[in-house]
Amino acid sequence: MKTCTKCGQTKPLEAFSRRASSSDGRAYQCRECVKAYRAANRERDAARQATYRAANREKIAERDAAYRRANREAIRARYAAYYEETVRARYAAAAERYSTEGAFPIPVEVLAHRVGYDGAHHRVRRCYGPARSHPCAALGCDRPAEAWALVNPVSEYVHTEWVKDARNPDRPLRRMSYSANPADYRPLCHGCHIRLDVHGQNIIKGVTA
Repeated sequence: MKTCTKCGQTKPLEAFSRRASSSDGRAYQCRECVKAYRAANRERDAARQATYRAANREKIAERDAAYRRANREAIRARYAAYYEETVRARYAAAAERYSTEGAFPIPVEVLAHRVGYDGAHHRVRRCYGPARSHPCAALGCDRPAEAWALVNPVSEYVHTEWVKDARNPDRPLRRMSYSANPADYRPLCHGCHIRLDVHGQNIIKGVTA
């Protein structure tokens, strides 16, 4: 048991955060008091931290770089563990939803919103994972997919937007179609994507470009 120096209540050690410099290895104030303090002083602390970072930008960068050099293997192991436990599991669940045509829980009122061209593609990746994790959906093609393509241009959720080419910023804006519904997209390889977008060929069963 330990008594909080803030509220004066005696609580189990688990109610206090760890603090290596303390004799008992726990903080002086309980978690609830610390949480209440941070909530009451969030804006003031944020401003103070921002001021400190602005005044010590080089010092902080050098400190972070030194830490990364000294703990390179540990950082890689931590990122690898996170990828295996979180990212890979998320991609596997997304691939399962796509392969079984499982419905992603997006309310109809959300689908009706104009999310923008980039936002629509981000939603598809969030629902079904990256296109490269799927084979090309075109008939007779056995190559891996490279990008998600809009294959249902007559969907009620399709909108248009003027889009800038990120790879060729000097090119003029292009009017592009996108859908707020991820179900209107299929993973295609580069060649099949061109056949669909440029030539308008019906390369997917049941879909007319």
